[in-house]
Amino acid sequence: GYTKHIPEISEYLYKLKINGPLGNAVDMELSGEDIKAIYSEMSYLGSGKTETGGRASATGVDSTSLGYNSIANHSNSIALGANSVTTRSNEVSIGTKNGETRIIGGVSDGKLTTDAATVGQLYHEYSIEKVARIEGDAQTLKSANTYTNKQVNA
Repeated sequence: GYTKHIPEISEYLYKLKINGPLGNAVDMELSGEDIKAIYSEMSYLGSGKTETGGRASATGVDSTSLGYNSIANHSNSIALGANSVTTRSNEVSIGTKNGETRIIGGVSDGKLTTDAATVGQLYHEYSIEKVARIEGDAQTLKSANTYTNKQVNA
């Protein structure tokens, strides 16, 4: 196990309130040295809820809140990053309640219909569509001119 003393952490006293499945609660006060013992067991506390970060709150069933002041208050939702807040069930949120957004970088191009698409993929498809549209418009114009010329010369 980990035994290194970290003075920056052990100076503080943490208060935890753990709610059990029957509504009973346990109040604890922990020093920084105690945190390492509880941290490894965090995934076992609550009803499938995980909270990591100061003031993180996971109140939705099977929800996860990662980051300072993050809130996952919908079922099967994840609030990822400081101040992130979920707005519906089955959501991964990286944005805040004030409408601030973040960029997800280093994403591979999607392959399946349920995968996320990258800007590069969208730009590529738009370019193909644009070329096809221009070629189609040119063919339509050519056909219209041919028809008009036949009507005028008839």
